[in-house]
Amino acid sequence: MKHDPNSRYTSHGHILYTKYNMLFRFVISTLLFLGSLLALGKQAPTKVDPLEGVWEASSNLGPWLRGRIQIWDFDGKYEVEIGGYSALCEKKGSALEAVIAGGLGRFRGAVLPNGDIEGHWVQPNGTMTGYPFASPVTLARKAAGLWVGEIHPLDDEINMFLVVKKGQDGKLATFIRNPDRNLGVFLQADELVSDSNGVRLMGRYRGSKDVAELARGSYDADNTILSLYFSARGVSMDFTRVDQNDVSEFYPRPKGQRTYRYEPPKNRADGWDVGPVQGVGISAGGVDKFGQMLVDMPDESVHALNVHAALIARYGKLVFEEYFHGFSADKPHDLRSAAKSLTSILAGVAMDENKSFNLKTRVLDVLHPAGIDTSDPRKAQITVENLLTMSAGLDCDDSNDASPGNEDVMQSQNKDLDFYHYALNVPMAFDPGAKAVYGSALPNLLGGMIAAETKSWIPELFRDKLARPLGIEDYYIPINPGKQPYMGGGIHLKARDFMKFGQMMLNGGTWRGRRLLSKSFVEDSTRIHYPLEGLEYGYLWWIVKYPFHGQILEAYFAGGNGGQVLMVIPKLSLVFECLAGNYSDKVMYSIQRDWVPKYVLPMIDAEGK
Repeated sequence: MKHDPNSRYTSHGHILYTKYNMLFRFVISTLLFLGSLLALGKQAPTKVDPLEGVWEASSNLGPWLRGRIQIWDFDGKYEVEIGGYSALCEKKGSALEAVIAGGLGRFRGAVLPNGDIEGHWVQPNGTMTGYPFASPVTLARKAAGLWVGEIHPLDDEINMFLVVKKGQDGKLATFIRNPDRNLGVFLQADELVSDSNGVRLMGRYRGSKDVAELARGSYDADNTILSLYFSARGVSMDFTRVDQNDVSEFYPRPKGQRTYRYEPPKNRADGWDVGPVQGVGISAGGVDKFGQMLVDMPDESVHALNVHAALIARYGKLVFEEYFHGFSADKPHDLRSAAKSLTSILAGVAMDENKSFNLKTRVLDVLHPAGIDTSDPRKAQITVENLLTMSAGLDCDDSNDASPGNEDVMQSQNKDLDFYHYALNVPMAFDPGAKAVYGSALPNLLGGMIAAETKSWIPELFRDKLARPLGIEDYYIPINPGKQPYMGGGIHLKARDFMKFGQMMLNGGTWRGRRLLSKSFVEDSTRIHYPLEGLEYGYLWWIVKYPFHGQILEAYFAGGNGGQVLMVIPKLSLVFECLAGNYSDKVMYSIQRDWVPKYVLPMIDAEGK
């Protein structure tokens, strides 16, 4: 074959073309092969169920009477009016009392020497709050025969989050988060079912092994609303997606605030001195570590810690104050059994002012309602000190569901609404003083003794002897079905106000130089009297010890269901408070058991400032 010199395919060019052509084909083939491998290795995209994700719902259930309250004096007849309802007051001396609209609220107060009216508003029982609560109110004299004030009842609200995730079996696994009452540990949801019958939340009621329908409802795809009716609570909730709300209270902090930055507490003119941690011998690095841990708190299960507030004070100065999950400095929190320690303080105040009322005062010498079974002579030997130390001997064991004096048993029955009578009528389980057994009915009995000995209504005594001198403007004291203030727990206070009691105890009974409680009672309250539930117990204060720089620190704390902790560490001049929502869940114990030694103590300079 003759070679054509004009051809672009010279023998050399042909070789180059062939080489590059082969290389091009190799590259293309390789890319196609790798692409096929990736396609084989990559699973087909899983179809996302429209119910997957985090859902939130909230509902305010009242109470509806709130806001402006007015009282008129019409020629000696006093009329109270609020929210369009009015009622005549029963007047005894300077005391006034009125029931509004058959029970929508109750006012109890008195005309003061300065002309104002001071008292308490008792709101009705609620769906979520349960008991009625007494809260303070002052009505200022605006004109002759006219007084005006503001009612701020405790909100009866429910906030609920439903976390839904598709499992490997294709089912929609779920759990409930509820910061108000922790309903998720009682309504143990584990599956959300959606079919032609609607949407059903399936799981188990706490204490049952049987699968049950916990809630039923529907899903509105057009408006992205998941509606569920919880028959056990009689509440309907309309859920919307959390991912549409960056500031949802499901998160510890809003999405854009997930990096912790320390700021000193604000001066709220509430009696607290405030300042930075560096001025009181607390390391900034330790605070940042603790704060970031709080901000990063996970919500992967119903048993994850749900912390609402954390505060630290040293040398009398509040230096750390953080809130989470929608809680704030202005929102009162349920203290649960941590309020028992307030009953102890109130008992000390009563004994300081009335020397005939003391640790050896016998209960039946003060409280002797008719119909008490006194056939067991040991019952007559129960003293104030036995009630303070949980050593009364009455069969009031909160850890034993079969105990007739168990708090839940007492509160759920309706045959005897006089809780003092009820508790005193349960049989004796052991000799008074022989040992300590935790029972909420005992400090409540003590509350009855305090009221009888001081001849005061407990909310008024609390206001006059503690709240007013501590600068506490808002508090909510539960009133049981027998219309008695319940002092076994459940008082609601703002975090900074509750913290004041710890500082007062650390000060030996004083607040800002004013003595509220004798130093001797503080010392007796916070020393070990009995072992109790793996710890030690004083006068309605728990006592615990921690290793610290080669020494053992002794601390005492008020502790309540859910993770309510007010701890005082005298050797470090430190007060630590944590409020949380893990009610009836053992994870709450990790706050005093784990957090204090892991986060709080390491940030403290043992030498001081």
